Amino acid sequence: PGESLSCSLARRLSTHEQLITALKKLAPIHTTVLLLHFREGYSYEEIAARLCVSSRQVERYLANAKKELMAINWEWD
Repeated sequence: PGESLSCSLARRLSTHEQLITALKKLAPIHTTVLLLHFREGYSYEEIAARLCVSSRQVERYLANAKKELMAINWEWD
């Protein structure tokens, strides 16, 4: 039937560890913007205000972060 709880937790932990490893390989600004946007739920405008950049620059940072993650074969969903 379904996946056991321990297998599910192990898979999630492995994915979490892989994500941490991948984030450590990014430029610090890209990691910051990714975490503010996807983890904290900040809008581009909110991130821009915190970092004293334009919202267009935030878009660029996110696009570059995605390219960096793809370059190290991280699957972007």
